[in-house]
Amino acid sequence: MIKVATTLTALNKFGADYKFETAFYIDGEIKKKTRTLDGDLIFRSTGDPVLASTDVTRLIRQMINS
Repeated sequence: MIKVATTLTALNKFGADYKFETAFYIDGEIKKKTRTLDGDLIFRSTGDPVLASTDVTRLIRQMINS
């Protein structure tokens, strides 16, 4: 029941078209050969309530492969 109240409150405050933003930034170099980061990985999120660990893994893989 709490999730329903939270969802209704969020819809009322942000509207149905609101998009949560999640991003990773790097401060350093990704070594393609070893697939390692020599530096810092910065995670920024606006609080997406449905963000799952599988989503985070997918974002990291996209960043490594780009």
